[in-house]
Amino acid sequence: MIGLTNNWVYKMKINTLLNSIKTQLNTQFPELKTCEIHDGRFDVTELKRVATKSPAMHVSVLTVPKVSDEATEQVNGILNLVIYVITSDQHQLSKGESARNLVEALLHSISHQRWGNVGIGKAQSITAQNLYSSTVNKGIALWAVTWQQDITLGQDVFDQTGVMPTELYLAGEHINA
Repeated sequence: MIGLTNNWVYKMKINTLLNSIKTQLNTQFPELKTCEIHDGRFDVTELKRVATKSPAMHVSVLTVPKVSDEATEQVNGILNLVIYVITSDQHQLSKGESARNLVEALLHSISHQRWGNVGIGKAQSITAQNLYSSTVNKGIALWAVTWQQDITLGQDVFDQTGVMPTELYLAGEHINA
């Protein structure tokens, strides 16, 4: 079985990056009711489920539009990342004001970030988009703050036989077939 300090875990940098972003957001925004890694975009049902725990931030990788191997043993990629900001009306602050305040703080925070990781380029192409829709987002404000980040994924994750260790996708369990 592969241990937590083994190089296999180190090579899985996308999850490490997401966890680093989540940790920093929790530190910078301690009053969030929810700060989680999300698996992707929100549909209406999912949005209704998470909107009850706002203010919230959900971080996700949306795409990996480019991967290259520059004649080295390293694989490099560009990640398109997003932080969804979800707010609702508070006692003295509207959902819109609250969302805009959080988005503005994120725009400053994300700029030039490497999230405490090695092999990560600075955040680039930062944008914010208001996703509010009165028919879908009843009672909440929803924004998406997106950016690109270069990442060195490391060397090949497969073992010498060309097989990916099961520990990397089966929660540390070793399965004997």
